[in-house]
Amino acid sequence: MSGRVLVRFLVGAALATACARPRPAPPSTPDPPPTPADPSRPVAAWFGTFDDETGKFSRHLAIPKVTGQSFGWRIKIRCTGPVRFREVMRLPAPGDFSFTPAEVPGTIVSDDQTTTTTVDYAACKQGWLEHHWIVAAGDPAGTYVITVELEGYAPQTFRPRFVATE
Repeated sequence: MSGRVLVRFLVGAALATACARPRPAPPSTPDPPPTPADPSRPVAAWFGTFDDETGKFSRHLAIPKVTGQSFGWRIKIRCTGPVRFREVMRLPAPGDFSFTPAEVPGTIVSDDQTTTTTVDYAACKQGWLEHHWIVAAGDPAGTYVITVELEGYAPQTFRPRFVATE
């Protein structure tokens, strides 16, 4: 082989080898940093029943409509002291609101007995706030719509269904 042919052969072999090798992956862009939790969103928001004897809370969205049953919401936020809340509870039909304003301070009942608005403070217990009601004999079965607004946080809406018992 002449020198020229040998050089062409070696250059051609080198190019073929270079083209056949897998190319290194382009440098990857780093994953974006994780987004911090939205400070206006509560850590947790639950609805359910309270056992008045033990104080235990059980999460439920379907609740038997039993006179005397304690029900309500628990919301976990970053708190160290009492937090002001506004709660609007809409019933599917007129409810049994026989309490006096002194018994439930900060609560107003609509003239048609279907909506309550409560503005009050909830104690912060290990980051949890809560508010509860007690089922009265004349309260309707059906879906209630309860919206809770906490200062500095996005409103939370619960839609529990109260099921009539026999």
